[in-house]
Amino acid sequence: MKRLFNTQNRRSVKARAFSLFLVMVVGLETNPLFAQLTITGATSVSCGSNYGYTLSGGSGTVDWEAISGTITTSNNTSASVTWTGSSSGTLIAEVQGSGLFPGILNVTISGPAAPSASSNSGCPNTNIVLTANQSVRWYSASSGGTLLSTGTTYTHNGTTSLTVYAAAYSGSCESTRVAATATVSCGSTMISLARSYVVQEPGHTTLSAVQAQTSATDVLVTSSYVDGLGRPVQSVARQVSPDSKDVVTVMEYDNLGR
Repeated sequence: MKRLFNTQNRRSVKARAFSLFLVMVVGLETNPLFAQLTITGATSVSCGSNYGYTLSGGSGTVDWEAISGTITTSNNTSASVTWTGSSSGTLIAEVQGSGLFPGILNVTISGPAAPSASSNSGCPNTNIVLTANQSVRWYSASSGGTLLSTGTTYTHNGTTSLTVYAAAYSGSCESTRVAATATVSCGSTMISLARSYVVQEPGHTTLSAVQAQTSATDVLVTSSYVDGLGRPVQSVARQVSPDSKDVVTVMEYDNLGR
């Protein structure tokens, strides 16, 4: 009889422990502190388009936030969002002072297709033209950076190579950026510069005084470039044309150096 009582008592303890466990689990599930808001709506969206979203799982004053998007209208149960990013975005809804976990919805944003852009090369101080297959925005960096120009071409004129980045666009929406490089080279990877100064107006007796002159009537400046083989590839005579423009002379060679 005593053994039977002990067995029944152990079963009763186990039953009470299991009941307590169920109460704890149900309490967690029904406790609003552990509930989460739910946002429903489109998750594959187009940049520049507007979409509607609804909120469930709580009540009260709702704060909406859109990452890579703009909330156009909102209330305590719904919101409209115009997506502006080019890859992904997030919509967040939170009931003020409720203790509920915020509702979070991640979306994939499709923007304009990336353009194609062609690199090019040329001699120093000549126009090196980069070309895209459509009108693009040309930037100084792969992200952020400075907007340099807009159009199907970008022209670089200088003594060093330059890489720019092209993005297709539609309104505020942009594609990912593609790189294009203007390479400054004249057949040889090594370019040397020699600059001469011919004083036209008396009174400039030092090199610094000569270099400070900006008019060809005072000092005639000629810049000559040679490649790694010592061949002249370009000369620039400053302000010697009738309308005071630079005169650029370019020398090109074939594969045999002629």
